[in-house]
Amino acid sequence: TNALSKGHSNKPINDGPANFFEADPELTKILPPQHPSSTATTTTTTKGSEFGLLAVTLWPPPLNLLREPYNTFLSCVRDCFDKQDILAQPHDVAKDSSSGIGPAAAAAVYMYPPECLHVTISTFHPFTKRTTDKSKQAVLMEQWRDILIHASQRPEWPSSRNNKNKLKFRICGAQIGQKAGILLWEELTGALHDIRSCISRETVSRVDSLAKVGIDANTLMIPNIVHSTFLRFHHVPMSKCEDVQAKFSNLVLPHLFSDDMFGSDLVVETDQIRMVCEWTPYMHIPCNDDHVLLEVSL
Repeated sequence: TNALSKGHSNKPINDGPANFFEADPELTKILPPQHPSSTATTTTTTKGSEFGLLAVTLWPPPLNLLREPYNTFLSCVRDCFDKQDILAQPHDVAKDSSSGIGPAAAAAVYMYPPECLHVTISTFHPFTKRTTDKSKQAVLMEQWRDILIHASQRPEWPSSRNNKNKLKFRICGAQIGQKAGILLWEELTGALHDIRSCISRETVSRVDSLAKVGIDANTLMIPNIVHSTFLRFHHVPMSKCEDVQAKFSNLVLPHLFSDDMFGSDLVVETDQIRMVCEWTPYMHIPCNDDHVLLEVSL
C-alpha cells in the first residue's frame, strides 16, 4: 500500500518479531570497498552510486544523548546471537601475503553505527528503483523537493502558530523482524503525523503534473510506525531464530527503559527535517551538500 491510496494511508510494516531471518543483498553496498563481499565503490564519507530520495528527521542523531544508551543496547543485542554471527569470519581465499591472514568475511549480523540512526518521515523514491539516468535523477530531485517545500507551507504543517514547533521522540519498544531490527519511537506532539499528512496531500494534488514529467507519484511511501533501524542481516545467521527472540525478550526488552539503556524519561527533541539523497543505501551517508537537498525547520 502506498501513501496515496486514501489520500493519507501508510506503508504497512508487517516485519514484526520474526520466526526466521532473511539476508539483505543491499548490505554489500555499504561494506568497506576493500571487503571481498562488497560491491561498494565509496566509503560512507563520500558520494556513492545508488539513488534514493527521502525525508528524514532525528538525523544526524543527537549522539550526545543517544550514543551511550544505543551502544549499551547493541551490546545486549549481540548477546542474543551466537558469536559466529557477530564476529567477522576468516575468508579462505585471497590471503594477505604479508600476514598470511585472509580478509574477513562479513558477520551475518550487521548493526548500524550510531551515526546512521534516523527516523524516516517518507520515502519519495526508493533506491531499489535503480534509477541511474542523471537527467531523470535531476527531475526527481527537483519535483520531490518542490513537493516538500509546498507541503511545509500548508496551514496544517506543524509550527509555532499551532504550538507544534518541535518533534519529541521517546523510545517505546524494539523488535527483530525477518529482515531488520528496529527501535520503536513514540512521537509525543502529533507533529510527525501532521508532516506526513501534508506530504501525502501535497503529492495527491500533483499526481497529474508529476505524470507529465514521467514521475509515478505512487513511489511515495509513508511508514505507519515511527522507527529507527538498528540491524540487518548480511547473510542468514547460524543462530536459531527462536533462540534469538527468546534471548531478546529476556535480555534486552526488560532493560530497554532502565537507566543504563534508554531510561524511562529520555525525550529527544528536534525541529529539523531534511530531504536527502541516498547515494549509499540505508542512510549511510554524511550530512553534507552532496546528500542534503533541503532543510526545513518547524
